Amino acid sequence: MAPPIHALALSSSSVPKMFQQHHPAITGSSSDREPVCVTPDTAGRRRHHGPTTRRTDMGIHRSPGRLWLICVGFALWRFRGDGVMGGTASGSARAQHTARLVLLDGFELRRGGRVVPVPMTVQRVLAFLALHDRMLPRSQVAGTLWLDASEERATASLRSALWRLRRPGDALVEVSSSHLQLAAGVTVDYREVVGHARALLDEASEGEALERNAGCLSRELLPGWWEDWVLVERERFRQLRLHALEARCRRLMRVGRFAQAVEAGLAAVALEPLRESAHRLLISVHLAEGNRAEALRQYRAYQRLLREELALDPSPQIQALLGELLSSPAAGSRRFGTTRHSRPTAARSPVGVPTRR
Repeated sequence: MAPPIHALALSSSSVPKMFQQHHPAITGSSSDREPVCVTPDTAGRRRHHGPTTRRTDMGIHRSPGRLWLICVGFALWRFRGDGVMGGTASGSARAQHTARLVLLDGFELRRGGRVVPVPMTVQRVLAFLALHDRMLPRSQVAGTLWLDASEERATASLRSALWRLRRPGDALVEVSSSHLQLAAGVTVDYREVVGHARALLDEASEGEALERNAGCLSRELLPGWWEDWVLVERERFRQLRLHALEARCRRLMRVGRFAQAVEAGLAAVALEPLRESAHRLLISVHLAEGNRAEALRQYRAYQRLLREELALDPSPQIQALLGELLSSPAAGSRRFGTTRHSRPTAARSPVGVPTRR
């Protein structure tokens, strides 16, 4: 049963045209422009005051529930312009609901600071679009994400994922009849780190890139995802991070910021312990800072790891950095990291170099 309506005034001037078209009973004929006032009496019946010559035609006394539904619809229509029902929202409301896609160290979709649960099929679509900053053909997206399915089945699966994505009303994907693209308002952490890495590689760039924390370059792309398209992008991202960390180490060493240079070098070594260019840069930083013992310790750690893993010796380039330190009697007679009053320090080898027993 509809709730009681204590006072309701409706006229053709205050009712939207869309309700007048579908519910002409509200406004009556063109000659009846006076408002109708409806109030409940003590017996639960409704009395009608004012001009009621067309009361029967209006059908108010026949279906009070119908009038209540029309009034609710009208109220929702009036409030929609204020953004209550997903209409034109204010700038602050849009800022609070800005979507952010996280691909590093795991997948997350955040809106307004909250994590939004997303089905796995939708996660794959969003991640694939986020990794490609351009319009993509629908056939390419469907064929890559559903590689083992037929073309018809893959297209249907993509259509289903897009439908599920639109259900909450989130404009995350721009869709056309033939192409897809991540919406321009969606921020992606992966794209931000890629831009930072490229800025570090650009020697002509300003020093602002050096002020950013290098921790973002140690994060992995979508760990635990083993599809081919993810593996390719993950390896490309890994190589970009390695080169960016080495560039950061080199640029910091040039300006005499040795502590941060060592940090960047160790991060590169931890990311790939067998990468000689990273060890070479780290040794160069130690030598530039005047820490020959640290440089020799780093070299011995790399030498031991390379022999154990690949049965190889360090290249002549890295040996040339140490020069006389390697041929000195002290370096040859002592084991790596051993001093007269301390234990061998192989167990506390530099960060990123695995310790072997």
